[in-house]
Amino acid sequence: MGLSPIHTVIRQWQDQAIDGTALMRALVAYPQWQVLLSEADLPRPGAFAPGFATLVLGSSAAPPSVIFDGERYERAFSGAQPAGWTDEYLPPGQTLDHWTRLVGVHLYRGFQDPQQFGQVFERQIKESNPRAGTQLLVRDDGQEALLDFLIWVMESQPIWEFNIFRLCPGAEGVIGYQFAYRIYGTPDLQGQSFVTQREHWATVLQATEFPPPGAVDSPAAPRGNPLC
Repeated sequence: MGLSPIHTVIRQWQDQAIDGTALMRALVAYPQWQVLLSEADLPRPGAFAPGFATLVLGSSAAPPSVIFDGERYERAFSGAQPAGWTDEYLPPGQTLDHWTRLVGVHLYRGFQDPQQFGQVFERQIKESNPRAGTQLLVRDDGQEALLDFLIWVMESQPIWEFNIFRLCPGAEGVIGYQFAYRIYGTPDLQGQSFVTQREHWATVLQATEFPPPGAVDSPAAPRGNPLC
């Protein structure tokens, strides 16, 4: 039996065919990317592979932005693909090659139930990194879920990345609102920073207004779904 796509990606990283940043991005994006077979196919910081995504080149108007925790994030990437859509926002001055805070808006077609999608997402994270800490919380009515997890790559400069996703039903699939916090360097003090900030970031994520997935020039909209 051949390796699954996610295990293929991990093997490539172990064989040093791809770097840790590509691995990180693949782990987070896996639920919406059904084929991750080679370095050429992997989403990389700042772009997706040809044939997988259609880049949205900004118009003359200011691109959409998000105010998260009192800080403005500007859209750095927007891409459509068969399984949905991804928008990524960064604070001014940061790039997709090297960032510390990221806000994302994702459309995951093929799913309508936030809890079901959250379970699939969590399972893929655990399969790719059994030591990863994950937590999935589901609202009583099942109309919203929160998934957070910590992943890391130990290279010459370790990368620790905490992600929290707010998952809500949308007209075309599950909508995922993401906040990610990344630390580069020695891991000794990383865990406490993530743990102490988690509840705050979850609260802010639930209160933040986001542009809908794929917005070109529209202003921020109230989270894209009245149920969320």
